[in-house]
Amino acid sequence: MRFWILCLALGAVGCGDGQLAMLQDDATSNFSESLPSAQNPPADEEPLPPAFTLPREYAQLLPFHVRMKKLASVTGADTQDPMFDLVIRNRYGLGDHNFGQGVGADLTWSAAKMSVWVRAMQPVCASEAMRNRYPSLPEHLNELAVAAYGREVNQEDLELVDDAIADVTDPEQRYEAICLAMLSSMEFVGR
Repeated sequence: MRFWILCLALGAVGCGDGQLAMLQDDATSNFSESLPSAQNPPADEEPLPPAFTLPREYAQLLPFHVRMKKLASVTGADTQDPMFDLVIRNRYGLGDHNFGQGVGADLTWSAAKMSVWVRAMQPVCASEAMRNRYPSLPEHLNELAVAAYGREVNQEDLELVDDAIADVTDPEQRYEAICLAMLSSMEFVGR
């Protein structure tokens, strides 16, 4: 008895699939006959240009969780360390996502995000973890560059830093300026 039920079920499925395939063939052939061929567009129409081009200057942020991991790596601290509280509180303004709450990722780098990011980096730059790893800047600039960028500083980097801090005489302000510049650069936060 079970054998006959199985045969009937398979026959019904096979029949249904066959009917569906015939309907699909009819619909496809009728539809495709009404469309102009993509190979041979009508003579009076010009081909469409590309929909858009992405300028090379367009800056795109790394995803928020990647930036957080980079900060943790540079400082040697856990991402839950209190020095990151301001970063975490501003996570959605810095491009993080939460699909459960309907917040999509925003990986654009705008003036508003730059401002929020730099303010959030101030506690990081003032932290004990940063001071322990990089006791003075620019003297330990190379170590910071290796941790932040994965490369050593070059002559151009040194000249830019020297120009930027030429008028800054206070060592604390110099340290903060260099730290903020390193952790806010597109090389650190973007791709």
